[in-house]
Amino acid sequence: MQVTISEKDANNVVTLSFETAPGRAKVAYEKTLRKFGEQVNIKGFRKGKVPLKIVEEYVGAEAVKAETINNQFLSELFEEVFKAKELNVVFVSNIEKVDFPDPDSAVSVLAKVELFPEVTLPDMSKVTLDVKIPRLEFDKQKQETLDRIQLNYSEYKETNDKALAWDDEIVFDFDGEYKDPDGNWTPKPGMKAENYQMIVQPGRFIDGFLEQMIGMKVGEEKSLEVTFPKGYHDPDLDEKPAKFKVKIHTIKTAEKPALNDELAKKVGLETFEELNKRVEDEINKVHEANKFHFATDALMKVLLEKSEVGVSKSMIQRELDHVLAQTQRQKSWSDQELQDYIATLNVEEEEAEAAQKLKRSVLLTSVVKAEKLEASAEEIQKEFSKYNFPPNYDMSNMNVNAVVGQLNLDIVTRKAIEHLLSQAKVNYVEVDECEIEGHVHGPDCNHHHH
Repeated sequence: MQVTISEKDANNVVTLSFETAPGRAKVAYEKTLRKFGEQVNIKGFRKGKVPLKIVEEYVGAEAVKAETINNQFLSELFEEVFKAKELNVVFVSNIEKVDFPDPDSAVSVLAKVELFPEVTLPDMSKVTLDVKIPRLEFDKQKQETLDRIQLNYSEYKETNDKALAWDDEIVFDFDGEYKDPDGNWTPKPGMKAENYQMIVQPGRFIDGFLEQMIGMKVGEEKSLEVTFPKGYHDPDLDEKPAKFKVKIHTIKTAEKPALNDELAKKVGLETFEELNKRVEDEINKVHEANKFHFATDALMKVLLEKSEVGVSKSMIQRELDHVLAQTQRQKSWSDQELQDYIATLNVEEEEAEAAQKLKRSVLLTSVVKAEKLEASAEEIQKEFSKYNFPPNYDMSNMNVNAVVGQLNLDIVTRKAIEHLLSQAKVNYVEVDECEIEGHVHGPDCNHHHH
């Protein structure tokens, strides 16, 4: 094939023109004719037995040509040109003309195609990443995990005279009022319940609610004062002060099973040794995953600062359209509802975010291509088996190609990140959970807010 390619414009678009050898379309044309032959009904012939010449007259050569072009022939030509010229094409933006005089002639095509952006990566061997990761407190985490397993298999026994402690199970009444904007104490459905049963654990109710109940006895009544958190799901109560009367009817204490083979069997293992090892492996696995997660963040930050990536306006627009179409599908919005939503967006922010996302993906894709990274069938299978489908899950309506494509992308992306990290110098610094960016301060944070 003869191919000419113009210079790139500002949007990475080139004009591509190519011409096939004469007669190249013949096979595809005849295949289309045979397909028409199976479908047409012509008087005097059995269906599917019409001579092709007559089919061609009946359908018309123009229609056969059009169907041939639409039916893979053109996309095969494009694939061939892209491969031969090593073009990394993102998108065929416009097919301007296709000349297809007859099956024995040459077919010539003129099109605009958008190429994958050029990427210049920094020299990774000169990059040093200081990565903060949560400190691994192995024994503490192991103890907490074993405690949690014991608690899951505990039996709760009623205790008459005991003061309420964490992890007890209680049945109690509560009745609350909140301070409305006019300063009046107002009751509200949902702030009152009788014989409410729960296990008393931090974070289960509004901050400070259960803390004030610790130490209460059966039959005791008490008034609590709390404030609803910011961003509470009921806007009436968002950040509002509230008062609750509570009364405890029963307190049950967890009788924890011993850490032995019997407990391991309940969890589905044979011996406590196996259970112990599984807990230890899990902690190490989470720690490794944490390291990878925070190292990836640090790496991408540096890459985005130090790389040249020419992401075009049209790529950003397509990315945005794609995200919006997804949102519309998920929320089953009408076109009007989508328009209303778009009107509330800050377009510049959305574009900047889409550009960052694209740059990340373009950078990693360029590494995948440069290093020829691939995912093997075994790797895809293994990745797929991590998803826990319910036992009677119907896989027949799963789009297998899309799923495999996504798993493939996940695996090669991960390999690209691992490749870049292996070239850079990475220093892991273990810090308290609280010092990590984006950490949400919980009740256990024993540090001062600066």
